[in-house]
Amino acid sequence: MLEAVIFDFDGVIWNSPYYYLKTRDLFLKRYNITQTKLEHTDQLALPTKEFVDYINKKYKLNISFDYYFKEKYRLFNKVSKNKLKINNLSFTPILYTTSKL
Repeated sequence: MLEAVIFDFDGVIWNSPYYYLKTRDLFLKRYNITQTKLEHTDQLALPTKEFVDYINKKYKLNISFDYYFKEKYRLFNKVSKNKLKINNLSFTPILYTTSKL
């Protein structure tokens, strides 16, 4: 039974940007790509579509938006599992959106 829902807007309660970057790193590792801290900083606020366009152009890839979008959510939910703690209780954050941004 669902007892509560907590909405966090990009790092207010939980450091979600860390997990966004970790997710991107895991995805890019498949292509033997490692990004610098500066690239992370520059790209953190990029919408998903712009990020896919950027990596396709910079690294000469051909990754579809749909493929990246699905993998992003799968990886995010995997790396963030049980990482949110409130009063010593573990929660699993779930990345969810109603549209493909």
